[in-house]
Amino acid sequence: VGVDNGLGADTTIGYGSSAEDYVRDLAAASTSVEPFTWTARPEGPDTRLCDLSGRASSPQCNSGETNRPDWLIRSSGSPVVSTVVRSVSTTDRFDALGRQAQVSESQFAYHDGYYEGIEQEFRGFGAADATTVGDWNNPTVHSRTHFLQGRRPSSIADDRLADNPNESLKGRDVLTEVFDDEGAYLSTSFVTVANRHLMTGLDGREIHYAYVNETNELRYDTTPFDAGSGALTLSAVATESVAGDGSVVPGSVTRQRDVSIRGARTSRIRITFDVVDNLGHIHQQTAHGQVGLMDATAVDGTIVSHIEPRLVNPTGWIWRTRQTYLTGHGLSGAVRDTTNDYDPTGDLVRATQVVTNPPTPYDFSGEPGPNGARGYPFTAEDLVATTAYDAWGNATASCGGGEISAPESCLRHGTVTLDGVYDQLVLTERIDVARTGSITDLTSTGTWDRGLGAIQTATDPNGLVSTVTYDGLGRLTSVTPPSVAGCPSPSIPTTRIDYHLTADPVAQPLSRVVSTTELDCTALGADTLVSVAYVDGLGRARAALATNGIGSAWVRSGIATLDRKGSTRRTYQADFSDAAETDYGDVVALPADIPYTVSRYDAFGRARGVVAEDGSVVWTSYHSLSTDVCDPLDNDPSSEHYRTCTTASTDGHGRTIDQVLRNRDPDTGGDEVYRLWTYYRADNAVTALVRTQTIPGAARPDAPGTAGTGYVVRTFTYDSVGRRISSDDPDTDNPDDSSEATNSWRYLFNRVGDLVAVRDPRGCGQNFLYDLGGRLAGEQYVGCVEAQSSASEGPALTVSGLVGLDYDATPLALDVAYHYDRYDVAPTGWLPTSGPDAVPGGASGVLGRATG
Repeated sequence: VGVDNGLGADTTIGYGSSAEDYVRDLAAASTSVEPFTWTARPEGPDTRLCDLSGRASSPQCNSGETNRPDWLIRSSGSPVVSTVVRSVSTTDRFDALGRQAQVSESQFAYHDGYYEGIEQEFRGFGAADATTVGDWNNPTVHSRTHFLQGRRPSSIADDRLADNPNESLKGRDVLTEVFDDEGAYLSTSFVTVANRHLMTGLDGREIHYAYVNETNELRYDTTPFDAGSGALTLSAVATESVAGDGSVVPGSVTRQRDVSIRGARTSRIRITFDVVDNLGHIHQQTAHGQVGLMDATAVDGTIVSHIEPRLVNPTGWIWRTRQTYLTGHGLSGAVRDTTNDYDPTGDLVRATQVVTNPPTPYDFSGEPGPNGARGYPFTAEDLVATTAYDAWGNATASCGGGEISAPESCLRHGTVTLDGVYDQLVLTERIDVARTGSITDLTSTGTWDRGLGAIQTATDPNGLVSTVTYDGLGRLTSVTPPSVAGCPSPSIPTTRIDYHLTADPVAQPLSRVVSTTELDCTALGADTLVSVAYVDGLGRARAALATNGIGSAWVRSGIATLDRKGSTRRTYQADFSDAAETDYGDVVALPADIPYTVSRYDAFGRARGVVAEDGSVVWTSYHSLSTDVCDPLDNDPSSEHYRTCTTASTDGHGRTIDQVLRNRDPDTGGDEVYRLWTYYRADNAVTALVRTQTIPGAARPDAPGTAGTGYVVRTFTYDSVGRRISSDDPDTDNPDDSSEATNSWRYLFNRVGDLVAVRDPRGCGQNFLYDLGGRLAGEQYVGCVEAQSSASEGPALTVSGLVGLDYDATPLALDVAYHYDRYDVAPTGWLPTSGPDAVPGGASGVLGRATG
């Protein structure tokens, strides 16, 4: 069975019988060093079968012994022979163009099928293998996933009226291992499933709900990979019940699993889902990061995510997230606290990010006198955004820093007007920039192709019109910017795009997209730049041609070879080509004398080696939570820097915490080790950087410590939404000032997130003022004793209606003022080509330029 997508790619799907897997597994189990029968392990002998057979006292019915291989049990498995997908392969058919075809292939195997006789349904397979076939450049990788099947307990195996308490477990994937042909494992992932008894119906039938309440991932060092030993015993299934008041009552662990530790050097990453309600909403989950392999003791700090769902419309059963916030390591309270309010239809009408400042009262003093730079209090203002909607749920107005019902409270405000026919398309967008004056808003308009739902023309606030066109499939075909003086009217497109899909995907498995850029506005095609992009049937760029104006017809680029998995192996430099645009074979032919780079991969798709055009190599080695990168000098035995590779280590949350930079002393030839340690708080904000020189193998301390000889520390302080409020820099801080409020760099923000003020440790700094559209409108320079101007200041620039910490209608004296003009396009509608207002002919319009 195959699928030809009509663009050059051809996919073949192979099918087989599940009986083939069963026979293969049966034969493998009889000779395997590690018996692997693929049969679900029984919990004990079948007591009912023992009683009915009269063998209750026999050893085969002795439940006191564990894991007896001869327990009397009912046969499991499946009497059903299923047709299964055995393989899927896809070719790009490049052999038709004289190149080697890239054929990707995935193969599948299935184990331990189970048929539930009482429910009369096939429950799928207990395990499945997915193999991505590779080659010498990118080896084959296997992924094996184990599933729960909701098997009936042996005690009720033949009781048709008894509820199966494991019903909710069926189909859950619980264990996944990734490994290569050589037996090197990348990872083992295991989940613990909670089986919650929600209620018992009036007819006596139980209702259960299953969810994942813990995940554990074992990551292995693969450079080199050494086999591990032993197993990690983890809870596989835990029971829960619900009390009469709806609270959850923990039960017991009904099933455990021994998870093999495949590698000798292993890191364990753990996540728990601490609070899950009876509807499946997660209220709290904890990312533990790396923990102890056998005992799960803490190694990294925890990151606790809190989520509060809310039923905003009981009649419509509309649930939304009411609140989210984080707690965890390095925090004294909640951060990233966001509260959302919704209308009865579930639309977000108000979002509030709660801002809490650090306890230090950072100083943002200004200058004395009527024209002195303004000083600000160190205040915490919540970030508030409100939105209004029409009856169809379209957002029609938005407000930042205030309430949409009171636009005068907004520091950002905008509205849109939709078409009056179906209220689907935005015809006008207005952004307020001032409350008084001749220009109070920036208004943009548009026209639409209603059938495609695509914009056709856009008119910017200056009245300049840009036009785009599409073909019948909605693909962009041209872009026409505003008219330019000296060019005929109407304007010609500056960009034209033509799509040429293959008419014969077997003989020509490439399509091309031709983009033409007009350089002369006098006539279409008078002076152009042409580029051609060649795309294979899988949507991958395989070559590109571009006119160059000298010598050869084209500059060719993008030539590369692919390995079996579709990853880039060789990447060639650009060259000149005289091939015809439609001679696809010549266009993609591999050059004989053009330099190229080579990329090598491990089985898990990670780049191991990159060989440059001169033969120099960058080699990367992967460990469970670190990587070693060796550049060409590190790999050159004749270099004095031989084997001075760089190591980057991450914690269990994926954050880089330690960088080891190795060097060799040019005088003594001895090894030097420099370290960069990074410290975080739970929301991933960097709280400290430490640069030091250590001995090889020295451990990174759990806390940054204090600066000393050869030990440089820089710390950062944030507010609760993750904005940097202060930074301590040993090179610029004031050592004579003991006050934390003034001896560091400080930053102040307003309630829409604008940076309002900066102060350095000397007390110097700047204030930044904005218009209501968020454009920088003015600056005030804050002087200090150490940095006073030697010349008298010029006359003050006085501007009113600016936004600092809040909107201020009173005039402010500025050191720098920014004025935004608008092009006077009437009556010509043209942009000038020369003079002080000249803009490039390819410009598509501006929203105003800073002119002073």
